[in-house]
Amino acid sequence: MNLPTVLWQFWGEASAALPALGWQQSWLRLGWGLVLSAVGVALLGCLGRRRAGVPSRAVVLAASGLVCGWCLLPGAWSPAFWLGLAFQAPSLAAGAVALGVLAASGAAGLRWARGAQAALTQARDWAGAGALLGWVLLLDSFALWPFYLYPAGFAPGALVLLLACLLAPWAWRGGSWQQQRAALTGVVVLLCYGLMHLPSGNVWDAMLDPWLMLLCHGLLLHRLWCCYRKGS
Repeated sequence: MNLPTVLWQFWGEASAALPALGWQQSWLRLGWGLVLSAVGVALLGCLGRRRAGVPSRAVVLAASGLVCGWCLLPGAWSPAFWLGLAFQAPSLAAGAVALGVLAASGAAGLRWARGAQAALTQARDWAGAGALLGWVLLLDSFALWPFYLYPAGFAPGALVLLLACLLAPWAWRGGSWQQQRAALTGVVVLLCYGLMHLPSGNVWDAMLDPWLMLLCHGLLLHRLWCCYRKGS
């Protein structure tokens, strides 16, 4: 086997591995269940900041469990079925962010709204990278780059490259778990993709989706607004 053949198998589309159908269907329902539950928690947190009465942690977690259970229903009874038709499955990174919001809310006791806000604040540290990647992929879909970026996401070389980009700053600077949580979360997402190839077999779909891109823009604009208010 010559060198060009080896490089093509490592970087080319010929080595693409698609996820199993059962994994795809399971993630479609579970992913949207996590995302919808996290959106509900975030909205309740915003309302709780404006009103005196804030629901207890048990009420919030019960409502989140009901939403997840609703998404796990088969067929058209599940909102994940209709969301999947319109937007396909959410990315693994979006599921990780949603799971972080729910976990932070559950661990915050009666201050669950602050926990959800803290989880979104941690995700805000990578909002600029997510927004930049989204624009790069968007321009790639219009063939405005001299190369094809999205098809390269099916190759295992893209997974190795992304893992190296996430691990290199952490290995170089070190730091505590609190400081490097976002990078290590990204590594876990990539490792899950390497095992199951969710949601589509393309690593870019595992790291970003349109809704997560919009969230990154919103968090980035909120951060710029906060910096502006502090400076004024």
